[in-house]
Amino acid sequence: MNIEFDVYKQKLNDCRPALEGLAASLNLEGLKNELERLHAMQEAPGFWDDPEKSQKIVVKTRQAENKIERYEKMVSSWEDMMTICEMAEEEDDDSMLEELKSGFDSLASEMEACRLQTLLTGKYDKNNAIMSFQAGAGGTEAQDWTSMLVRMYTQWADSKGYKWKMLDYLDGEEAGIKSASISIEGENEKLGWYTICLEVPATETVEGEANPNTGAESVVGVVAALAVVSVATAAAVSLKK
Repeated sequence: MNIEFDVYKQKLNDCRPALEGLAASLNLEGLKNELERLHAMQEAPGFWDDPEKSQKIVVKTRQAENKIERYEKMVSSWEDMMTICEMAEEEDDDSMLEELKSGFDSLASEMEACRLQTLLTGKYDKNNAIMSFQAGAGGTEAQDWTSMLVRMYTQWADSKGYKWKMLDYLDGEEAGIKSASISIEGENEKLGWYTICLEVPATETVEGEANPNTGAESVVGVVAALAVVSVATAAAVSLKK
């Protein structure tokens, strides 16, 4: 049997405590109890009489279901890979090694993402986010970059299953975007409060002289309008490229 199966079997055994630790961090048993309570509330007569209240309960139910399902999928993946290792040992079959490798990498990534999510327990972490994009003084280049940033963050929101909507939008003079604001809604969608400055490299003119103009787009994410001041002073971060 390929020795790599033994290596991955050991890796799986090593990561099992961390996987079990995630159950505690997620308060899995508490989530299951909460889910039963939420289901009972939805089955009660007159549940839909108050649309606003019922919608909040539906959202909480979906969030609890997603967390439980996510964890159970990781456990199932761990068990499947351990079975692959045992079958390979019994049958001396190397054909599933690539499946094992990719599966382990996916599990490790998912566990890390889940671990990070369990850290989002702060006061503002469940609030929605508002992001503002402003092109700098770099002309068309800056406006093109701003357009790319808007597209990048909206695609990221889509990939996470978050809802977003455009609050305001101003086209560039020739191309791109001068400014835009979007809201992102979903669980643990907090983006913090931060500014990202991307410097567009100087371009050359026809005569070959350097053009000193650079673009400085900024992305400012704030957690709920009423929390701007307190969050901004506590967690402002500036990254420059």
